[in-house]
Amino acid sequence: MKMKRYINKLLLLFLVVSAASCSNDFLEQQPSDRPTEDVLFNSVEGAKIHLNGLYSLQNYYYGEGTRGILIPAVMGDDALVISSNNYTRYVNEYRYNYTVESSRAYNLYYYSYRTISNANLFLSQIDGIEGNETEKNDLKAQALSLRAFAYFSLVRWFGETAYTDDPNGRGVPINTTVNSLDGYNIPRSTVGEVYEQIVSDLTLAEQLSQPADYKGYIDASAVAAIQARVYLTMGDWQNASKYAKKAYAGFSLIDEQTYLSGFNSTNSEVIWEQRFVDNDTNIFLSIPSFTYTSGNITYGDNNGDGVVDGNDVNAGTPGAEFVFGYNSLRVTEYFIELFEDTDFRKKMFPVNLDPDGNRIGDVSPDKTYAQYGAADGYLTTKYKSVSSLGTGDFPRIRASEMYLIEAEAEANLGNTAAAQSALLTIKQRADNTVASVTLTGQDLLDEIYLERRKELFFEGHRFFDIKRLDQDLDRTLSDKDHWSDFTNNDISNDPNIIPRNSVSKRFCLPIPQDEINANEALTDEDQNEVYK
Repeated sequence: MKMKRYINKLLLLFLVVSAASCSNDFLEQQPSDRPTEDVLFNSVEGAKIHLNGLYSLQNYYYGEGTRGILIPAVMGDDALVISSNNYTRYVNEYRYNYTVESSRAYNLYYYSYRTISNANLFLSQIDGIEGNETEKNDLKAQALSLRAFAYFSLVRWFGETAYTDDPNGRGVPINTTVNSLDGYNIPRSTVGEVYEQIVSDLTLAEQLSQPADYKGYIDASAVAAIQARVYLTMGDWQNASKYAKKAYAGFSLIDEQTYLSGFNSTNSEVIWEQRFVDNDTNIFLSIPSFTYTSGNITYGDNNGDGVVDGNDVNAGTPGAEFVFGYNSLRVTEYFIELFEDTDFRKKMFPVNLDPDGNRIGDVSPDKTYAQYGAADGYLTTKYKSVSSLGTGDFPRIRASEMYLIEAEAEANLGNTAAAQSALLTIKQRADNTVASVTLTGQDLLDEIYLERRKELFFEGHRFFDIKRLDQDLDRTLSDKDHWSDFTNNDISNDPNIIPRNSVSKRFCLPIPQDEINANEALTDEDQNEVYK
């Protein structure tokens, strides 16, 4: 045995996660970060307490709650971390500077397996609880979905290959049991085997889940949405389109005013969301903290003169009043200019000068878009808090994503008209001057990929899209904003480009060394190749 098992501190009744309670036993069979089983599993209400704990783990900053959403952006080409005043948060991720001891990789690994361990326990007990079978089945569906979502995150982060490139590549260990074992011996499964487990869990969840109005939990539509994401990542176009359409059925796309209000409340487009209230937030470690600006600044052509400029700005809004939190994640000017001036989404990037020529930002008067606190990257108002910092209902999955999945899947199936129609739905919502989509073949696919970048930025997709599509990470076109240099630490031979994953194997995180030490089935040879 390589390592004695640690005993975690018990968490509070609702499994509120404490970073201090981390252990090195990621796959431990009997999770200890929970109340006792006689409390949790003597009734359906007790089971709900356990399930709330699973959602708390999902929403936690160090796991999927914030970092799992923002890291894919800063590891892409459209977003960056400011080079100063950044508190070192997201810097190593942005520069691909990971080691086997990296806490950032460790935490993503740890909290996903904590979710899995607690889901395993829940699933081993729920059938034996007395209560309404429909209600129990719905709770079971949620636990299955959370486990599937955790494995989906793990295999995309830590799997050495993308499924569409090589399903036989090294994935992550699979554990679905709660046996009390003195240590564990679980090898890495292949990427394909992990996806088999994900699909199996979601298929059963689909059979058991129920519709619901509350979007903080996974209901039948959310199960379908996760299935659509998974099948898209697998290149299973038929099922990707099928489940995307099932997921967005009954949902309507939001209008411009709602879209620009800060993605912080439930609306007709949200399929699944993270919900935070005043006494239960990630505060300075929340999504708005890293991207936050207030709404009291220009959103575009407010005076109707056909030009977005300083004359559109609320003159009473100096920069210090609209920046709060870390505010250290920005977008590139190249990315902003991907949006047409007639696209209302471009209003999420404030311009720099007020009508009197005073700067909204505090850096340079000759910049078109506003900066604050650093001379690289530009502000975005995509996310805002409702009241105190970090409060709000932030989307995990929106109906717009499902239309884009449908479009990509149908295009790959050769159903051009269906793909054009789905893409037009998203483009036309954002820009009413778009009358049609006429592109075909690869041009159509490229336009769909571009629309995903614009519609879903800072929602947890860009890095994973680059990986699954086997594209180079290329920051050349926006290198005037990017300050990463991939020649440092031998990441790449080019300062702005990391070759596609099938060549470089760079689009994965290291298996934490603590896991290799603790898991008897693993040795240093089981580490992802670029981290050996």
